[in-house]
Amino acid sequence: PVLLSLIVSNMMSSNLSVSEIIRNVQLQLQKKGANSFSRLRRAFISADADGSGGLSRKEFEELLEDLGIFLAKVDTQRLVKKFDTNKDGTVSYEELLSGLIPPLNPRRARFVEKVFQAIDFESRDYVTLEELMSYYHPERHPQVLTGQKREQEVFDKFLDNFNAFEAPKETRLSLEDFMESYKGISVCT
Repeated sequence: PVLLSLIVSNMMSSNLSVSEIIRNVQLQLQKKGANSFSRLRRAFISADADGSGGLSRKEFEELLEDLGIFLAKVDTQRLVKKFDTNKDGTVSYEELLSGLIPPLNPRRARFVEKVFQAIDFESRDYVTLEELMSYYHPERHPQVLTGQKREQEVFDKFLDNFNAFEAPKETRLSLEDFMESYKGISVCT
């Protein structure tokens, strides 16, 4: 029944506004967990078959499919049109992020900035991945405490939010990098 409804929805025209379509995508990503937005970059690169840095409509459809996001074809076309702000016929990663991930609300932005400043206590305007890792305590995560997940699994997901899973420990994150990572987390929480 689920597959049939997806096929039917892809054949039908949608009456959703573009804002509702974007919210639908956000909700589908949210259901997949906080690290879905960090997967977005890898999925984007994978879908960019020609390496142009922008996704055609077909490549954009493949991106959504790879992420497990299902929309009517007409909705996908409307998203491409909305996200393609420079009107070159493709959606760049930056266009996708700016269209999909709203800015942090002022209260959360101040909080994230304070966290960054606490880690960057030397005021260097960056934190290393190693410093960030030293402040995160997966053993305190609720799913670890209840036995649902192992510490390493939670830790790996945390690093994935910063696109840093396999990055060297000396990798530097600016405040802007830090804020961008939290924007995706913010949408999912």
